[in-house]
Amino acid sequence: MKIRRKLISTFLFIFVLTVGVAKIVLDYQEQIIRNNSINQINAVQRSFQNIQDQDIRVLSSALKVFSNDQTIKNIYLDGNREKLYEYVSPLFERLKQEQGITHLYFISPDGRCFLRAHNKNIFGDLITRFTFWKARDTKKLAAGIELGKTAFALRVVLPYYNGNELIGYVEFGEEIDHFFDILKKGTNDEFILFVDKKYLDRDKWRSVNEVVGDSDSWNDFPHHVMISNEQNGLGNIRKYFSEEDLDYLGAGGEFLRDIFVGDLSFAYGGFQINDASDQYSGEVVALIDITKTVGIARKQKIMLTGAAILLFIAILGVGFFISNAISSPIRKLKNAAARIGEGQLDTEIIIKSKDEIGDLAKSFSQMTKDLKGTTISKNYLDSIIENISDFLFVMDLSGKIVTVNRSICHELGYCEDEIIGKSAYSLFFTSEEHASFLEEKIKTIIDDGGQVREEISCKTKNGQDIPTILSCAVIRDKNNNAINIVGTAKDITDRKKAEIDLNNAHETSIKANQELKELQNQFIQTEKMASIGHLASGIAHEINNPIGFVSSNMQALEGYIKSFMKLFQRVGQLKGSMENEDVGKVKLLIEEIKILEKEENFDFIMNDISNLVEESNMGLERVKKIVADLRFFARESSDEKKELVRIENIIENAITMVHNEIKYTCDLEKNYGELPEIQCYSQKMSQVFINLMINAAHAIQENGKIIVRTYRENTFACIDIEDNGYGIPEEKINKIFDPFFTTKEVGKGTGLGMSISYDIVKSHGGDILVESKVGKGTKMTVKLPLG
Repeated sequence: MKIRRKLISTFLFIFVLTVGVAKIVLDYQEQIIRNNSINQINAVQRSFQNIQDQDIRVLSSALKVFSNDQTIKNIYLDGNREKLYEYVSPLFERLKQEQGITHLYFISPDGRCFLRAHNKNIFGDLITRFTFWKARDTKKLAAGIELGKTAFALRVVLPYYNGNELIGYVEFGEEIDHFFDILKKGTNDEFILFVDKKYLDRDKWRSVNEVVGDSDSWNDFPHHVMISNEQNGLGNIRKYFSEEDLDYLGAGGEFLRDIFVGDLSFAYGGFQINDASDQYSGEVVALIDITKTVGIARKQKIMLTGAAILLFIAILGVGFFISNAISSPIRKLKNAAARIGEGQLDTEIIIKSKDEIGDLAKSFSQMTKDLKGTTISKNYLDSIIENISDFLFVMDLSGKIVTVNRSICHELGYCEDEIIGKSAYSLFFTSEEHASFLEEKIKTIIDDGGQVREEISCKTKNGQDIPTILSCAVIRDKNNNAINIVGTAKDITDRKKAEIDLNNAHETSIKANQELKELQNQFIQTEKMASIGHLASGIAHEINNPIGFVSSNMQALEGYIKSFMKLFQRVGQLKGSMENEDVGKVKLLIEEIKILEKEENFDFIMNDISNLVEESNMGLERVKKIVADLRFFARESSDEKKELVRIENIIENAITMVHNEIKYTCDLEKNYGELPEIQCYSQKMSQVFINLMINAAHAIQENGKIIVRTYRENTFACIDIEDNGYGIPEEKINKIFDPFFTTKEVGKGTGLGMSISYDIVKSHGGDILVESKVGKGTKMTVKLPLG
């Protein structure tokens, strides 16, 4: 009766508990569905990364094979772009079919595109992608996803060597659209790709959409653009997405939203995409069909409610029957457990019941077999310990070694008998300081818990040091009393050597970078001197003009001084006569002074002297400004620091330098927009404006005009230098920033001016834009960041 009461009470408790659990399950059914959907989205993100990693490996392997083709290298080294295109086109088509490669670049060492196998008509532009910069800086293969004009592409860039000589770079790329085809096959979900607008150019986006025939979706969202759209039968998908959700995803957040369309239920969420530089660029949104799951949950709710009612009725009847059937088998199990506890592992438990009691009896039988196999399991564990490659030892609380594995004997050169019973602190470590340090650490973890993990050197039998990572932990009994210390030591010799090699490589890189910086400064100073040489005659003329009229004024002043000397002579005589009271002589001298005043015209002289002095001072100030501007421009700028200046002052400095160069062929018009002060290198920017204005003047034959204009555009200070000269042919615009490229005759340009100007502006975080039409003129726009 006692067992029956307990069983019935237990069944009733189980029933109540089951009903409670059922209620909890039903209340949290939607949360379970939600968690499953989030896990599915996380799995999609991992799959996306796995696909990217796999494609990088495939593209890298193909690129390495491609870069070893000596015939291609020889054609590339000959500089024959057409021949190279003809040779690699069949290979590129085969790679496109077999590997899905959509882009093939040959890039010269200076970073300009030599050939696009997928578009041979575009070349000579400067490659500014992060994957190229990384391959250039590390001289190793670089790969990653990067955003183009309207889509993402996976790019792999490899330094291109001919023997030990770096001759450029080769790049393979592929559009990532097939990523979503693979994901869709694996999950049957739909995916939509969004890009943050700040990484796209609106005009380029529209032009590409017009070419491919897509509708213009730029204004569908405030901050994002949808660049792929698998709608899954939902109609206008845009109405289900909020800009707040996309911004949250872009910030690294995680969310899930439900969509209900008729009888269908969907969940959507996503994850952000980072490009090769680990910069956020866009989001992938996944649409997950949860209609079936929601339907199942509803059915389960109905079935669970019905089952609870039937369970209550069944428990009342079954409880009495089961209580009677349990008593006898339980007594048998009790007796068998007692015999097994006494060590009788051959005890047989014969219970034919096919219910849980029968399973319990089988478990008891299996337990006796497992106990018999304990000795075999221990031997297996010992075998594992013996074959661990790291050093492993066990010592007592005093530090004496109790057990070691085979590796510690083999690597340190000891026999096991030479180690067991010895102090680990004195046997293994290279100094008393290390041993004392470790002993104190272990005492701490014995008292306070935790682990010891330290980088420390072990000592071999022959005295050799082996750098290791040592980890120690305390073994405790069931009462939490410390009984032993177990330790492992991992040999890190190879890692240490790699660290030394890495430090040496870093120092070499710093030295090379310094040498490159010094060479660049030499080029800039050389171009400055070339500019000064070109402007020398004009500057001399600018100085001669004011010096000439100052000299003329000095000659006039010399004549005026002679006249005043005559007057002073008469005044001196008059003073003497007055002192002698010679009235006749005084009258005579007064008449002579009056005559002298008329002859020399002292009234004119007095007025003209002020004008002569004022004009001479103005001329000398002009000379002083020209010389100061010349000294400022010619000064070595390798140690120049950025300073806060008005860009219009730098432009005026440049105008002073080139004034004589432009005044005979064209008029100069200045339209300043009162820009705020900006941080820049004043001398370098002066050189940029001098180069641009000299080029503009050389493009004008006569009766031309140069317009210098400043204005603000968003976060940039913009400076236009526009001329109405003969313009630049379209085929040469992409080359004007190339080093040593010039359209001028020999002796009139070095070919470095525009290249150096471009590098200077880029070093400020800005850009130079070119607009030109043959016969109409050219406009060069310098953009410098504000703030």
